[in-house]
Amino acid sequence: MAIEFHCPYCTATIRVSDGHSGKRGTCPKCATKLIVPAVARPGIDSAAPRTADVKPPDTTAVGGPVGDMPAVGVSGEAVPPAFLPAEATPSIARTLKRQRRRNRSQKLFTVGIPVLFLLLFVGSLAAVMMTMNKPKVLAGTLPATGRGDEKLPPARITASILDLTPDEAQSVLSDFEADPAAFLSSQMQCRITRDGDSLSVTVSPGNGFQWFAVDPSANRDLLEWIREHRAALEKHRAQELEAAGTALCHDRLKQASGERVVLDAARYRDEFGLNAHCDAFGYAIEAFAENRVARCAHEDEQGRLYFALPESTVSFTLAGRALSDESLRFPGTYTVNVTGHVQPVDMEGSVDPSAAGSGDTTSGDDAKQTGSGANSDDMTNRDGTMNQE
Repeated sequence: MAIEFHCPYCTATIRVSDGHSGKRGTCPKCATKLIVPAVARPGIDSAAPRTADVKPPDTTAVGGPVGDMPAVGVSGEAVPPAFLPAEATPSIARTLKRQRRRNRSQKLFTVGIPVLFLLLFVGSLAAVMMTMNKPKVLAGTLPATGRGDEKLPPARITASILDLTPDEAQSVLSDFEADPAAFLSSQMQCRITRDGDSLSVTVSPGNGFQWFAVDPSANRDLLEWIREHRAALEKHRAQELEAAGTALCHDRLKQASGERVVLDAARYRDEFGLNAHCDAFGYAIEAFAENRVARCAHEDEQGRLYFALPESTVSFTLAGRALSDESLRFPGTYTVNVTGHVQPVDMEGSVDPSAAGSGDTTSGDDAKQTGSGANSDDMTNRDGTMNQE
């Protein structure tokens, strides 16, 4: 008959023969010292057994003696009990090690997963920020249409924005009313006259040239650049327009007083006349076609840009022009393809070169001959030499 009981420390199930009833031993799992429960055997008095009746126990258990502390029999000799666990149980050290491993796994799951998601979120945010901060490549193609039959509306500049006294403003308006200024070249004709309390600027293409309208809205990156730089470019354009307009008015007043003054035709046409017709982006760019360079002559309410180019033009390049503030220079280059071409017709209201006033206002060719140092056409070859037209 076997005695089966549980270790009071590690609760391991221990089974021994009834011959070890009431004796001391050690738990084979946790090595705790313990006493085997006393069990009365049938036919034997439950009193303490006599020494002569005690038989030596079987000291050989499955796998050898159990425990490092032998049980002591009645006679005092060392008698290690044969502890036979009902099933193989791991040691307490192994159990604790497994428990620690489980705890680490649970901690890794409860802490590591949120940290992992946080890292993924931060990484995604960083990738988005890098994408947003990545410089835009301002290059590609843009569409354009030929507008040979289009008459552009005049641009009006009030005299009050110029650095003139009230008397000077009134005098110069009267002077432009009596003698409009005309800056003429083979490429473009620019005429300045009075319109109420304003100066009115009209532009038209020259003989053999026509308007080509470019649509920047076809490129999203280009529109973003325009939005980001519009305010700074517009401020720069307005300052240049005011300075050139004031200088033009002072020169006209000097002419009216009898002084011999040669007007800077290229400057007044571009910095005053064309700036009056353009907005921020038109101010920042220029077109290259057939070894010529042309300033933007007009920018409409939809943001389309107008250039006076040869009628035969089928494509041209759009790039940033040199500005006094290099930080505002447009960094892109676009190829413009003409997708629609309208045959040019005679435009009503175009300026006749013979209609130039007597106020020493010069045509483009005259500007070159008088030594003003500027070609009012501003159409130069790529090598920097002037076109002799």
